[in-house]
Amino acid sequence: MNNKHAILIVDDERNVRDSLSKWFREDGYDIGTAENAQSALRCLQEKKWDVVLLDIKMPGMDGMELQQRIRDTGTDPTIIFITAHDDPVTRERARSGLAYLQKPFREDALIGAIQQALENRRA
Repeated sequence: MNNKHAILIVDDERNVRDSLSKWFREDGYDIGTAENAQSALRCLQEKKWDVVLLDIKMPGMDGMELQQRIRDTGTDPTIIFITAHDDPVTRERARSGLAYLQKPFREDALIGAIQQALENRRA
């Protein structure tokens, strides 16, 4: 599937950013990465992103706070939370209208979540 959709990957783990970048570039997506919330906010000022893959547990500003800051910027990317931490309270907050995937996840599950998010945006 050749997509021109832009995906920003925000995760403090380099290996996660690198792996996901590789998966999506091979599928034709336009990819950006950020290692923390501040870097992500800069990326969001520089470009319009269709989807943000957002780690919840990061040093400094966590993904839940960053999600709110993204909404406050007036940009409207679809946010898909990705996390290795299965905290029930965070999971419920993240699921309130947003996609949530627990690491490790299969490539096809993540691709499916992104395709569903993009279809929902078009609807």
